[in-house]
Amino acid sequence: MNYDIINQAINAAQGFTPMADPFASSELLAIQNKAIDKYVREHENRLLNIRKLTFPNAPSAITSCRRTQEIIDAIKDEGLALKVYEGEGLVTYWTGEDLSKKESFTIPQIRIKDDHGNSLTFDYEEFDIDDPKPFENYGKIHTTMYEVERQRQGSYYKAKRFIIGKIKPLLLDKLGYNTMWGRATWSINTKVKGDPAKEDDWRTHFAFVGWDSKLMPIYINKLVLMYYRMGFIADPYQAFEVMDGHLHALEQRTVVLLSEAAKKRTHEWLGEEAWNEFNKYSASNVGKWKKLQREREKEISPEDQRTLKAQALAQRIEEQNLIDEMW
Repeated sequence: MNYDIINQAINAAQGFTPMADPFASSELLAIQNKAIDKYVREHENRLLNIRKLTFPNAPSAITSCRRTQEIIDAIKDEGLALKVYEGEGLVTYWTGEDLSKKESFTIPQIRIKDDHGNSLTFDYEEFDIDDPKPFENYGKIHTTMYEVERQRQGSYYKAKRFIIGKIKPLLLDKLGYNTMWGRATWSINTKVKGDPAKEDDWRTHFAFVGWDSKLMPIYINKLVLMYYRMGFIADPYQAFEVMDGHLHALEQRTVVLLSEAAKKRTHEWLGEEAWNEFNKYSASNVGKWKKLQREREKEISPEDQRTLKAQALAQRIEEQNLIDEMW
């Protein structure tokens, strides 16, 4: 669905467009509200958020799940200080002709923890083929949650050492999964140091990262940017949805970590120019990006920089608030 329609629904829900005409009949308003409710439920069904995670206290050493046992054995072979836990997550979705009936089911979940407070919770997304081959078509890792124990939070470098230094070599480089992906969004389910309100939580804030080719300010959600800095890229399919007008740029929250084999394939698929665009916020590209920004900043006066940045940030916050209120 085109984002203009989503925006109309948001505005209608807020009551400040012709769709919510105060002179409209009660029957028309009821139809509008029903359409908005149905769209929201369709969106929830597309996301299938896991509402509740449960895990035992003891890690697994032997399991009937071949994929999980493979991880346990690889950890042992490599002598890694990691533990594997098997649990499940509860998912709710809407059914019926008007999506009025709520149902639920559980999805098996795996959690890998280290001795430094880091943990990654995920499930397997396998391709429907008879003979999956590592590094070719072995499937994906769908990340449900990356967490750090509250008292140990606050270090990007520790997070990178865990995800890029331990998880990527294990799951992508050794076992042969194609990618690790997930949605980089603020979550009420995680504990953050200081217990801030949502509006004060760093994960909901925006960071200024530079100027685009039209000399307009670029603001990126700080949580999304953290993953970009680590070496994740935006989901190319979501990026195409944004370009086609089917998804608002602020809803483009899926980030993807590619195996070396998947990197090569994706690079060839996208081409050099697009590949560089997807990787421009990586920490490995900081030098080139800063050089480009110094050149662009020379074309904008300090006063205009301040004005444009203030206007752009206010607009990002307003747009994000509308999206958050919708969902």
